[in-house]
Amino acid sequence: MNESDFRLYPLLRSLTIVNDIRFGAKTRNYLDFMSALSGVNNLFDQAQ
Repeated sequence: MNESDFRLYPLLRSLTIVNDIRFGAKTRNYLDFMSALSGVNNLFDQAQ
């Protein structure tokens, strides 16, 4: 984890609450990896 992750992950994570948004495979893998690493859940299950 580096400084760019501290900026990028929260931005992308905030988009995971948007219903029907689609992320490419690499971006989705990054979101899942950072979620596991940080212990902060993504919001896909709360998407509206």
